[in-house]
Amino acid sequence: MPPGSDREEEGGLTGEEEQWLLSLKTLETLIENVLGDILLSSAFIAYLSPCEQSLRWTNEFMLVRDSLDDDPHRAPPKCATAPQIIAKVHRMVKEDHQLKVNGCLAYWKRLLKEKKIPFSKGYMFHRTMGDTLKIQEWLTLGLPKDPHSIDNAVIIRNSNRSLSLRGRWFINIGSKNICYHKNFRLYITSGISEPQFNSDVYAMFTIINFSVSKEGLEDQLLSVAVSMTKPQVEEEWMLLISTMDENRKRIKKVEDDVLSILSSVTGNILDSESAVSGLDSAKVLSTELLAELKKHELTKMDIDMERSCYKNLADHASKVYFSLDDMPSVNPMYHFSLEWFVNVFRSSILSSIQESVKLVSLERLSENFTFTFYSAVCRSILQEDKLLFSFLLALSLARSMHVITPEELEFLATGGTYLGFLASNPAKDWLADESWRNILRFLSRFKANKTLWEEIYLSHEPQVKTLPSPWEKRLNHFQKLLLFRALRPDKLHAKEQMAMKCNGRRMLASKESPLNPISKEEASNRDQRVAEGDAGVKSAVEEFIKSQLGPRYLSAPGFNILESFALSKKTTPLLMILSHGVNPLLDIIDFASSQDIHAELQTVPIGFGQGHLVELALRDAQLKGQWVCLENVHLAGPWMATLEDIVCSIPGDSAIEDGFRLWLTSLPCQVFPQSIVQRSVKLVKEAPSGLKRNLLQSFTTGPIAESSFYANYRDKDSILRRYMFSLCFFHALIIERGKFGPIGWNEAYDFGESDLHISLKQMEVLLSGCDETPYDSIRYLIGECNYGGRVTDDLDRLTLATILSDLIHPNIENEYYPSLTKTGPPFHLPVGGSYGDYITFIQEGDFYVIIHS
Repeated sequence: MPPGSDREEEGGLTGEEEQWLLSLKTLETLIENVLGDILLSSAFIAYLSPCEQSLRWTNEFMLVRDSLDDDPHRAPPKCATAPQIIAKVHRMVKEDHQLKVNGCLAYWKRLLKEKKIPFSKGYMFHRTMGDTLKIQEWLTLGLPKDPHSIDNAVIIRNSNRSLSLRGRWFINIGSKNICYHKNFRLYITSGISEPQFNSDVYAMFTIINFSVSKEGLEDQLLSVAVSMTKPQVEEEWMLLISTMDENRKRIKKVEDDVLSILSSVTGNILDSESAVSGLDSAKVLSTELLAELKKHELTKMDIDMERSCYKNLADHASKVYFSLDDMPSVNPMYHFSLEWFVNVFRSSILSSIQESVKLVSLERLSENFTFTFYSAVCRSILQEDKLLFSFLLALSLARSMHVITPEELEFLATGGTYLGFLASNPAKDWLADESWRNILRFLSRFKANKTLWEEIYLSHEPQVKTLPSPWEKRLNHFQKLLLFRALRPDKLHAKEQMAMKCNGRRMLASKESPLNPISKEEASNRDQRVAEGDAGVKSAVEEFIKSQLGPRYLSAPGFNILESFALSKKTTPLLMILSHGVNPLLDIIDFASSQDIHAELQTVPIGFGQGHLVELALRDAQLKGQWVCLENVHLAGPWMATLEDIVCSIPGDSAIEDGFRLWLTSLPCQVFPQSIVQRSVKLVKEAPSGLKRNLLQSFTTGPIAESSFYANYRDKDSILRRYMFSLCFFHALIIERGKFGPIGWNEAYDFGESDLHISLKQMEVLLSGCDETPYDSIRYLIGECNYGGRVTDDLDRLTLATILSDLIHPNIENEYYPSLTKTGPPFHLPVGGSYGDYITFIQEGDFYVIIHS
């Protein structure tokens, strides 16, 4: 060996001394704290794996952790037995309500502190039980980088319910030990948000809560936003992350090689040329990799800064997502999957980019996403629940912006109880004692403004009155909502019984005369009363929604099959939730025709013994890329489980053509598979409310809107439209009567679009095929068969026939006949007979109908 080489090699080796000493110090600290860390990790897997993030970790916990770790007066450790710790942990989880506030780990660390058991400062479960390189690999493959998701992945990797005997692995099932391969793993998933299991299941399985965390969702949405708006930046980011991951693996391998060399050498390491050569090579490679890693870290900071422009959008979208949490408790069909939500997010960004030639502002992206999301949800829920969802969305955003406090939200939900000194009620003549107790939580100057408060209390619309000073300026919109919760709870929600209106007009009907239009003077007086009633409908909830989101979130968008279809794909079913009086199959058929695939649509009604036919139709459509519509799935009964298996297996079937779509129609049903509801793009079509809206829908959908409908009657198509209008008016009228209960009909009848469409087609055939109009045949088919076939009460049947005879009669063919009806004041048909004339007449006309009891 040349002179001086020993000194050079020593110098080369000492260059790594600082790094290895640091690693040694870290290992010594870990060994010192291993007992406490393992106790915490064991308890974490055993007790916290089924818990959501808020119970595992909270911000309060971080404060408690810091205060414990920084205690300078900590005494020397004194160990307690592990069973004592675990037993107390178990009692705390079951009994201590404060765990829900501060997090379990905070209490467990305090317990270890009291027992003098050391644990790592800044303990994190995945740092103790996880492999850093393996975790980084998971993150590169798409695992959300929030602690909750990483902890779950580490739990899966470290969970083991088996035992080893004589080199063989056994698992206990029931009372038997079953031998199995050591690499065997059994994973069972549940789509139910809060499944209930008995104690035996918890003993046999490791239950893990994979609920979405805000941080994990935010990171996922950030990647989606950047990839759609700046795809090159996202590609650079993913390539950089992958390269850094690979470099970390190579550095770890170099360190392992160095340890291997050191452990294999006996005697003086400088006497082994191979060892010295290997160490030198390792040092050179390690230096290069570390330098490259530092360079990549700088590049990562630059790219991350560019990506951070979209963090506000991702943060906002993740807050919006959690407004859906409570919807399944409203209706079992209101489950929404994360995949569906991400598709809506993508759709909103894409529409924003397409609408703008210039660079889209982040504020516009956020606004467009919020309304796109709101519209998509409203298309999936019933009309009666849309205001509730708007309120939940406003609450979710208000809570995230700290506009409201948890205490205020609790008072809104429960009312609460005033625990302070209870003064006597100063207004017993008009204010209930319960309202007075609730008011005391907010107001301290009630007696001084007693007259003004009484005026507000007795007002028809108290929510729009100015509050006495200083409360008008001091309270925000949500706090005013709480005030009305205490003072006038009847104004907290919009009154559904007053929603029976159409464009500001009341639709009432008559029992003495089935159709009796009112005079202009009566109409004017009624207009004033209706306007006052409509103002009263505006609730404090609506005022809060308007202030938080804007007025357009009070006008829910209607049914739009094209926009819903755009969110679907071959692996995503389209579920149409049925409502009374509407047949969505007609809309599916019309939409299929508009997409030029009418011949490729198969409809299969669900019923007893139909399961085999459904499976054949589904498989055939999947291979050919066709559409299948399964009607009335709520009637499937036991076969519903088979349908769930079929739907869940679709994403893994590569033989399915892209054109395949599965349509389902079903009433809201408690036993409907939750997994299908979550996967589906949901649509709801309801019968329009009000005479005008009903008429307009009849003329803009179905056969009347098709030009081919008048092909056989071109010479007198204006007369045909007069009959069509009369029939549509009849249809709208008898449906509106049903909203008045026994005043309208003695029994409830489910008149629907199918009755109207078949009647229209029959009328067209009779009018075009006969020289003289067969009024008796028309009235019989419509009044006795199509609509009358649903009527069971004799008086209702007589009323139906009377209304029909009042609307279908020979004078309709007289273009200048002054009235559509034979009795009462004149009701004019539009001048001219074109399709556009009728649409304009409906949109601009006023329709007043009254019922006399």
